[in-house]
Amino acid sequence: MKKSGVGLFKPQQAKQILELIEKHKDKLELIVCQCEGGISRSSGTAGALSKILNGDDTVFFKAPYSPNRLVYRIILSVYYGIYHNNNERSLTCR
Repeated sequence: MKKSGVGLFKPQQAKQILELIEKHKDKLELIVCQCEGGISRSSGTAGALSKILNGDDTVFFKAPYSPNRLVYRIILSVYYGIYHNNNERSLTCR
């Protein structure tokens, strides 16, 4: 994934994240989310991925996390616009 630079999180970045997860989903056991600052974007991303893959994001909305709500909403919006969650908890393109 190429670096997108500084600025507001964009749907294209969410799409890149989701495509990366889709590509490697059969080999994944753990996803580590780390942004430049390591605080809000990473926990926003982790929360959205947890909601998509596990159906639960509550751990990321409690201390010590401070999720970036814009990142969280954009990832979920892109996911529900492009992907659907099947009963096997995997990402599948429509």
